[in-house]
Amino acid sequence: MITMDGTAARLVVGSKESGDSLLLYGSYARGDYDATSDIDILRIATHRARGERMHEHVSIHTYDIKDLNAMAKQGSLFILHLLREAKPLQDPREFFSELRNAFVAPKSYAFDAKAALTPASPILNISEPLFQRSPQTFMSTAMFLCRTLVYAEHADRGPFSFSLKSLAEKDEIASILWGIKNRSMSYSDFWRLREIVRSKLLLDSVGADAVSIKELTARRQGDPLFDSLLRRIVSGLRGAPYPVASNNRLQATANSVRSSLAPAVCRA
Repeated sequence: MITMDGTAARLVVGSKESGDSLLLYGSYARGDYDATSDIDILRIATHRARGERMHEHVSIHTYDIKDLNAMAKQGSLFILHLLREAKPLQDPREFFSELRNAFVAPKSYAFDAKAALTPASPILNISEPLFQRSPQTFMSTAMFLCRTLVYAEHADRGPFSFSLKSLAEKDEIASILWGIKNRSMSYSDFWRLREIVRSKLLLDSVGADAVSIKELTARRQGDPLFDSLLRRIVSGLRGAPYPVASNNRLQATANSVRSSLAPAVCRA
């Protein structure tokens, strides 16, 4: 396993840009990591950049401080996660303190999460044959939506740990998520998560399950989160990808929406 005082630390030192802040977050910051955990590092800079996987278990995600400040002012769950659990590795410009000062908690995390996830939830309306084309990608999408709703509910109740394992000890849905996370992926597990999401979002009627990515793509309604998740699904599919319309502004908006909730980079 990689430890922060070994390979990971040397990789960080070798890759950091002058003046950037580096935050360790997720299970390694909390100290509850195991052999399967990633070492997640957030680089705060004055520009955007793609995420990097520097090693099999080391990921660095770069965010522009302006974007993070905007998310903090909106009461982002991601920023809440960082403020409660991240550990600065270096912060020469005191960006971490800047985020803490900019943070404004919303009236209700759950209300905001439901408002953001409802138009994106049709991304889960897929048939079993389509699911089998890329089970890991579709399951990851369902986990993200379900986990976000769980985190938001707990955030409204008061301080809590963003550790899914810890939440599983006292939350039934978190327990289901933790169990699914640690076993092979199946459509029945995906279907179970989809039903949880629908129940929490109070969705009485849903459309028919898409049988192809082409059909799923045709259901795009301009929602940035739906589009962002669809791009991730398309990129993870085996076989020829389908084109999904995109532009830089839409991508930035989608990334901001995803991050303001509980993005994939928010490790359990």
